[in-house]
Amino acid sequence: FTELICGYSIYFRAEDSMAYRLAIDHAHTNKVEWCARLGRTITAEDWPCEHLAKTYVTDRGPLRKWLGNQLVNTLLIDIENGPAYRPDLRGLVESLIGVIKKKDLKLDGATPRPRTPGRRKKNRQPCLTPKELDQIIMNEIICHNKRVLANRRLTKAMIRDLVPRVPIKLWAWGVRRLGGSLRKEDVNTLRLNLLPHAYGSIT
Repeated sequence: FTELICGYSIYFRAEDSMAYRLAIDHAHTNKVEWCARLGRTITAEDWPCEHLAKTYVTDRGPLRKWLGNQLVNTLLIDIENGPAYRPDLRGLVESLIGVIKKKDLKLDGATPRPRTPGRRKKNRQPCLTPKELDQIIMNEIICHNKRVLANRRLTKAMIRDLVPRVPIKLWAWGVRRLGGSLRKEDVNTLRLNLLPHAYGSIT
């Protein structure tokens, strides 16, 4: 609805359900405190997302092993798995992947792809620490949430209220006018239900 980025995770392994859990946890995190830990001062209006969603639309692959029953049964969150090999049904997410890749390729140590056939891959050493990468992505997200969406169509109510095509303004308008309730959860309860669960027997 708003194209506003509510949370993210930096995960250095192959994509799996842990990356999803970390992103959900970050979406529920107070962003003022989070940015302060990374050395940037913002206000609550700069990044107002610290809530649980009603529904998460996810990629079905990483969730095969972790079904997210704790989210559904305990936190009352619906999980919708998209069909395989249908990126056109997740257009917004797929388009953001391209934006992130364009930003990442400008960083020191990044290797452009695709390479010329037959050309050896450059073995370039990483030039950023995890904290520096965190700071770069954080700043890009804050800028994205404040950029103008040229192709965003406005409803009659938005036009009447003179709402600009900016994700953070659309978020504030939706909270104020559409009557949705932003839901918070105790952080310990949330993280307990995001931990991996397993079944065992005691003899």
